[in-house]
Amino acid sequence: MALLLVLAALVVGLSAATIAAQAATTAMVSQRVDRRQALVDDAALALGPALEAWLAQRSATVVLDPAANAPMVEVLRESCTLELDREPCTIDIAVLAFDQRGMVPWEDAVRGDGLAAALPPTVARRFSDDGRASVAPGLDLVAARSRSEAFDIPVWPTVVRGSSQGEETPLGLGVAAFVATHGRGVAVVNVNTAPEGVVRAAEAMLGRSVWEVVREQRAIGKPAPVGAFSFEGDGRPAEGADASAARLPRFVASSDLWSFAVEVRCEGARSAWWVTYDRSGAGWRVLQRVRVVE
Repeated sequence: MALLLVLAALVVGLSAATIAAQAATTAMVSQRVDRRQALVDDAALALGPALEAWLAQRSATVVLDPAANAPMVEVLRESCTLELDREPCTIDIAVLAFDQRGMVPWEDAVRGDGLAAALPPTVARRFSDDGRASVAPGLDLVAARSRSEAFDIPVWPTVVRGSSQGEETPLGLGVAAFVATHGRGVAVVNVNTAPEGVVRAAEAMLGRSVWEVVREQRAIGKPAPVGAFSFEGDGRPAEGADASAARLPRFVASSDLWSFAVEVRCEGARSAWWVTYDRSGAGWRVLQRVRVVE
C-alpha cells in the first residue's frame, strides 16, 4: 500500500511538472510570437523615409513597359537575418509602388463610365450595377465588405509571391492596382505608367490617337512627349455635360499621387500596409495608411 501511495504521488508530481513545463513553453512561444510581430510592425513603419526618398528621386522618371497590365513598379525586395531571443530570425521585406494616375478614377469605376472601360472584367464586377449603391468610397471598407462575400479578385495587391497548386501568384493582383481612391476631380492619366487600356479609353473620350507614340517611347524606356498631345481643353467637362457625365481626362508625364503596398514577414509574423502619398509643394505627404488584413 505504501508503494502504491508513493507511485501515485510520483505520477501526480510528474503530471504537475509536465503541465507547468507546457505552460512555460506556451508562454515562451507566445512571447516570441509577440516579439516577432512587434519586430515586423516596427520594420514596416521604419520604411517611411525610404518610400519618401523613392518618391523624391525616382517617381518622376518611371516609364513602364507598354505591355504592363498595371501601373506598378517594384521598389524594394530584400531579406536579412537578425538575432531574436538569441536565435536567427530572417526578415523578408517587399515594397511595390502603384501610380494612382495610371488607374481608373474611383468615380468612373462606380458609375461605369469614362475610363471604366479599361477595367479588367474581374475588377469591373466589383463595381457592377448591382453593387454600386453599396460600394463604399474606400478600399479598406470594400475589403471589410469582401470578407462576407465571394469575389474573383481580392482588394489588396499581392506583394509576396505565393503558389497555389504549383502556380505563381502574379504580383499586383488586386482592385487597388486598378482603381484610384484619391485625386478626385479631373481624370489625370500618366501616359508613362498607365496600361494600354487606360490610355486608349482616354483616347476615345478625347477623340485623338496617342497610344502609338506612347508605345514606341515606352518600348525603349523613354518618356512619351506629353506636350505633343496635351491640350488646354483636356480635363474640362464636355459642353452641356451634367454632374454625372464623364469628365474629359488630361494626360501627364509624371504622377503626383502614388500608393505603396508594403509587406514585412518574419517566421509567420506579417505586417502589411497600403500607404498613399501625394506631392504637396516641394515634398510628399501621407494621405492614408491602412493596415492590410486580407
